[in-house]
Amino acid sequence: MYFFSVRKFILITIAIYFVWVALPPFPNPKSIVGRSQSDVRGRLGNPDTEFPDKFNHWRKNRGLFVWVFETDSPAPPNLSDPVQRVALRLLLVSPVASIPIYTDEVRIREP
Repeated sequence: MYFFSVRKFILITIAIYFVWVALPPFPNPKSIVGRSQSDVRGRLGNPDTEFPDKFNHWRKNRGLFVWVFETDSPAPPNLSDPVQRVALRLLLVSPVASIPIYTDEVRIREP
């Protein structure tokens, strides 16, 4: 009887861990489109990146897994074109593989 309760406890603990890992710690990527850089940093904190003007990268550890949220502008902004392209990526990275959850390239019209 004791063996079954220990096994049940371990299974419930593992299930809770995987639910915690499966819930992204970042907002929906589409919800940050068109927001100012200061607003995005206010929601997500300071990025873990070397190039804040071109590429932003946030990481949240979940034990063996890591959630990664990235935004980048693939091309430098063209001053004559008010539309800027921004790539958004949300990844779940494990020791074995990187799983893309959301990937999109959006066009933002600058005011």
